Amino acid sequence: MSKASTTPVPIVLCPARLHSKSGKAAPMTSAGRPTRPRSSRPSMPMSNVSLATIPPSSGAASSTKSRLTCAAAKSACATHCSTPAASASSTVTSRSRSVRPIRSPTPIAPATPLRPPLRKQNRRQGSTRRTSFSTTSSSRLHPKNPRIRLPKEATMNKLLSTYGLTHLPFSKDLQPAEMFRTEQFEEALQSMKAAIEGQTSAVVTGDSGSGKTCLIRALEEDLPAGRYRFHYNPNATVNRRDFYRQISIDLGLDPHSTFAALYLSVNQHIQDLAQQHKLRVILVLDEAHMLPIQVLEQLHVLTNFVRDSKPWLSIILVGLPDLRETLKRNVLASLSARIPIRIQIPPLDADQVKLYVRHRMTTAGCRRDVFSDDALLLISKATGGIIRRIDILCDHCLTIAMKTKSGIIDASVVQKGIQSCGDALQ
Repeated sequence: MSKASTTPVPIVLCPARLHSKSGKAAPMTSAGRPTRPRSSRPSMPMSNVSLATIPPSSGAASSTKSRLTCAAAKSACATHCSTPAASASSTVTSRSRSVRPIRSPTPIAPATPLRPPLRKQNRRQGSTRRTSFSTTSSSRLHPKNPRIRLPKEATMNKLLSTYGLTHLPFSKDLQPAEMFRTEQFEEALQSMKAAIEGQTSAVVTGDSGSGKTCLIRALEEDLPAGRYRFHYNPNATVNRRDFYRQISIDLGLDPHSTFAALYLSVNQHIQDLAQQHKLRVILVLDEAHMLPIQVLEQLHVLTNFVRDSKPWLSIILVGLPDLRETLKRNVLASLSARIPIRIQIPPLDADQVKLYVRHRMTTAGCRRDVFSDDALLLISKATGGIIRRIDILCDHCLTIAMKTKSGIIDASVVQKGIQSCGDALQ
């Protein structure tokens, strides 16, 4: 017997079997066509027949013949699917893959402009919600920060009409002519005027809210503008260079320079004002108890003009009682010697508290006594005679008593006011 031939035998694989991944024939319909697979993408019709070239088995005959001719392949394939069979001469590799035609690209629709998001509808009211605050609401808005709501105008108007007021009696917006001036207040004001006219400096100390800033405002109001240049500086938490920058800005000078150049510029400008314009500079440093020691050491240098012979600058230090203890340090002995006038503002006593409250109510337009004597006595004890605390407590008492029929503020109303603003009275 002759040796077995190794010539490959082409066999035709029916495309119906290629529709299934397992190689088995796909299920047929009643018309003899394979059904679509379960996948979302339908199988595409094949244009060619896949041919597999496999080696014959060891027991194959020596002469190799084609098992199926091209015509037989066409007839055999027609019984399973409608795809025409390919010629027997074409061969493929053992790993046959289903050929998919190239799809034409789907045209992309032109982009539509985005619509603004719809506002959320309020289910109860059926109106749109707005994040911005309306200026037509009943409550007033802060002029600098619209997110801060001030007391409602209706409440304020009711407060004014209840007590016959023209404006809020205990607000901070107070003109110097309407200030309550005690004997201690007038003495302190006259001492500050004497220090300025005597071409020297002064120190004003007192508890927080005792009326130090009101004293400075009264001083500025009484000083003639044709003789003095008044400068008020409330920022005390600065270093030595920033301190001279602030003075340069107050005097209208260029603050962008070195420390030595800033000092010479300020010194020369004060000399020019005194020699050419006959003006003396008054520099008020508020919250002076917070000034660093390095800044306080520069103050006596700043007052030195023409070999310490010309007093063209007066400095007024305003702060808490701790400032007196600070000036007692040895490193500040030269500054302390240049500030001979010391002014202490005491709190109000019980009689002065009664006069103060009635004075503020009268200047606001009230023509009757709203606060009883026992209420004023309790206010004096609760506030310790500090003016700022008195203003806060009396303002709360007016709001509480407005809800009653009589509108009179007695000790019980004051007690409720102390409970509502107890933290602010500490």
